Amino acid sequence: MTVESLEFVRRPGTQADAEFLFDCMKGALGPYVIATYGVWDERWQRDHFTRTTDPEAHEILEIAGSPVGCVLVQEDEAYVDLHRVLLLPPFQSRGIGTRVVRQVLSSARSRGKQTRLQVFRVNPARRLYERLGFAVVSQTKTHYIMLAPPDEASSPLLVQRYGPAGRPVVVLHGGPGAPGCARRLARALADPLHVLEPWQRWSSEAPLTVDQHIQDLAAVISEYIPGERPALVGDSWGAMLGLAFASRYPDRVSALALIGCGTFDLQARAQLQRTIEQRTSLELKARSRAHWRGRAPRTATWCRDACSRTSFSPVAPGASGAAAASDPRLGSATSRRPPVRTPDRAGSGTARLRRAPCRRTADRSRA
Repeated sequence: MTVESLEFVRRPGTQADAEFLFDCMKGALGPYVIATYGVWDERWQRDHFTRTTDPEAHEILEIAGSPVGCVLVQEDEAYVDLHRVLLLPPFQSRGIGTRVVRQVLSSARSRGKQTRLQVFRVNPARRLYERLGFAVVSQTKTHYIMLAPPDEASSPLLVQRYGPAGRPVVVLHGGPGAPGCARRLARALADPLHVLEPWQRWSSEAPLTVDQHIQDLAAVISEYIPGERPALVGDSWGAMLGLAFASRYPDRVSALALIGCGTFDLQARAQLQRTIEQRTSLELKARSRAHWRGRAPRTATWCRDACSRTSFSPVAPGASGAAAASDPRLGSATSRRPPVRTPDRAGSGTARLRRAPCRRTADRSRA
């Protein structure tokens, strides 16, 4: 059979398809389960499949009347979740999966929705998804979590939103690679502010730079709050990113609140350490330790005050943020703190999220 002759149809699944769905999952995901967890436990997998899988929620891919794969797609107000695109081994790498993913993306984009999926880290399908417009937004020890924007020109970042339609604030998490760690701060600021919490891009095949992060932040602001000049609240690396962004685009920021801001070079770091040592008394150090023990509520109060300012003074040329904004070599962002979801042995994402809210409860075995 040639690739051109592999015309398939998608039909609704039925309870009678349950055994085929299990065989399809085993054939498509079995090698990656073994590579990831070291074993395929047939009894455990079948029991888990029976408890968590609804055959009628799936679509069956058929060629000439014979089933060759399955698709599981669900959605909410903002996202389309591509839970499964599985094919029997003889029909893999023949263009079928690519066409199915493109169909799902086209449907989601026609309604202005982002598309989400997760893929085993050992599964080379990740490269296919990246070619089709997905980007890694987080990862666990076993999976990459990927997101495709609602159109090709949009930001590929996952953006959490909090609060009413008030004055805009963008909260930048630390890391790089610690998405969701600023959630408590973002929620605390959400009354009465309108808060965006973008989960920053993760490194892929190419090195990730500070310049890429700056452009991503610019795209988020343009897409979610066009024409607005938000206040930026940054924590640790997020403070460094906020400073670099403000240096590049001073007219796009109304205020800065930088928490634990670091530096982009050793000379600036040494100067910062000397300044801190000179200006910090024993009493202030004790107060600082007490502050960090109850950090979130105190930080939120301080940030509200900083964000209430109506003017913003641009960063002086030559500052550390300006240097970083113009230096593409700085800021490799391979994450050191990945953890968003802890999948079970079947590759499922039904386990609870540790840092970010999620309403998804369906089975998540994925390619």
